[in-house]
Amino acid sequence: MCLVFLSRFQKLVDLNLDIKREFDIAPGTQAICFRSLRSLTVYAPIKSIRELMENIDCPLISSIDVRPRDKCTLEQFIDCLTYIVGKFGTALDRLAIRGRKLSFDELRRQEAIPFASSLLPVLSLLPSLLHLEISGVYNFWREGFNLTDILRAVPGLLSLKITIPRELPRDIGEYLPLQVQESPEELEALRAPTLDDLLAVPQVCPSLEELVLPILDARNPPSTALGPGAPLGIKVVIGAVRRVKIESKKDAYGRLRAVCPGIQLARWLETAH
Repeated sequence: MCLVFLSRFQKLVDLNLDIKREFDIAPGTQAICFRSLRSLTVYAPIKSIRELMENIDCPLISSIDVRPRDKCTLEQFIDCLTYIVGKFGTALDRLAIRGRKLSFDELRRQEAIPFASSLLPVLSLLPSLLHLEISGVYNFWREGFNLTDILRAVPGLLSLKITIPRELPRDIGEYLPLQVQESPEELEALRAPTLDDLLAVPQVCPSLEELVLPILDARNPPSTALGPGAPLGIKVVIGAVRRVKIESKKDAYGRLRAVCPGIQLARWLETAH
């Protein structure tokens, strides 16, 4: 068995597994021990991820990065994540959760997947987590995401990164000369955090040092006057920022900097109102 062979490398600290097929480990098999492993990345069918996690022992593990390969239900993924967190959660200081690739038909149907809200019970089981990354294509975020709820679930975070990757459907060959087109219309429709949500960060997650978001809605100023927690002293990186088209970029950027002087943004999304 490949895992048994790999476990013989007693000084192995970082393991990246890309598994294309489902596999089973015979019941009663002795746990496969990776004595020095600190970081584990797994891209595999959901059943294989579960089999792997049930049958390995990693006393020094501190970082797990997991993504299902091929089709699985959200319930199956959450169940697998719950097991991972139950087994390794108290030891983890970093967790990366990546939604699976969707098929062309799934993307075309534009079905909403309640990804962010379903993750909240899992995240609340991670008292020692310092770094969290959540990634998934647009369908996983169609219902939006509540930044405050995510931070409140893991209030000891030092960094939070939420991304919407640009990638081909899983049933299109990875090596075909196709480009993934950006979809500004989708981003414009996505329910996004606001400047008020940014200002609430120090209250719900006082240790946070870095925040990366795919989108921010900055069309309106904060609903209340900037309090003692402003301006924010954390690093904030935004993929796209909404602003009203008739407003100048200078004015919109000034409002952003009043809330967070060190904010970085990749582009503007202009809206009619």
